[in-house]
Amino acid sequence: MAVVAGVDFGTLSVRVSIVDSERGMLASAVAEYPLHRKREDPEYATQSHDDHMRALAEATRAAVKQAGTSGDQIEAIALDTTGSSVIPVDKNLRPLGEYYLWCDHRAKGEAEEITAAAHKEKLEAIEWCGGVYSSEWGFSKLLHWLRHNPEKRTEFASAFEHCDMVAATLCGISNPPKVKRSICAMGHKWLWNAKLGGLPPEDFLVKVDSLLAGVREKLQGEYATSDQIAGRLSLEWA
Repeated sequence: MAVVAGVDFGTLSVRVSIVDSERGMLASAVAEYPLHRKREDPEYATQSHDDHMRALAEATRAAVKQAGTSGDQIEAIALDTTGSSVIPVDKNLRPLGEYYLWCDHRAKGEAEEITAAAHKEKLEAIEWCGGVYSSEWGFSKLLHWLRHNPEKRTEFASAFEHCDMVAATLCGISNPPKVKRSICAMGHKWLWNAKLGGLPPEDFLVKVDSLLAGVREKLQGEYATSDQIAGRLSLEWA
């Protein structure tokens, strides 16, 4: 018998389910968090990492209580989050802003530039994601952030997908290169492909915009599939 917590982050709330390998679902609880929009900019959609983690703790406590179990009986946590939600961080893994949520499309211009450059330079990776780079994906959102937050560029150490940021936080990781990155999230959304050498080459990124110089190195780390353990729960979050 094994008891696990399944976590599902949606656009407006997080659901935590406590599941027993023999008895099935024991309990489930939901906690909400705000979505930040702007009337004057319909493309704008962000969320706070702190709000996400607060809601996760709230839903987990409620689910554990309803299940009639104790936290030390839960053997694993499985995370599912919104895809294409990107957050820039500093050298200590502290957010430098809010998540560009999946439905934030402010980077549509940057996406067009990346698509055009990829075809001009015959970047093979663009064909692996349908031939068109999206405003919802990593490099376009990061480039938009770099262009519109000049005062924070010197603090920028890396950027993460929602799933990897949550897992790293729960594990108490504070060094960006130590964070395990999801191959699923980094694949078509960041053009990562093991057979093509990982991320797009530095010279391509610089041709898109010089602001992307050095970003490839800042996105390095261990890339792993979803059947690999991201880390161990830290004492603080336990």
